[in-house]
Amino acid sequence: MDHELLKELAHFKVLLRKAKQHSTDIERLISEPAYAKQVLSLAEEADSEELVLMALDLKDRLGLLPQPGAPKPEPVVDAEEGQKYVKGLRG
Repeated sequence: MDHELLKELAHFKVLLRKAKQHSTDIERLISEPAYAKQVLSLAEEADSEELVLMALDLKDRLGLLPQPGAPKPEPVVDAEEGQKYVKGLRG
């Protein structure tokens, strides 16, 4: 992992603790996308522009932001239930 990303993660952790009184587990932030989305979304609600920008940058660097031009998943109709759902756990 590059040094700049580690430095940004450390700075993010300190800013989030000050702004939201939230302790962040950096190892989980890097390895668990669901946890990362939760923590970064919390940071996006802060009053600090620096923290919001950092959260967006980290989402991008960790691959959590949709890429421009990427196709959106198409809803699929479940023949048995007649309900729409997006491809996921069912296939």
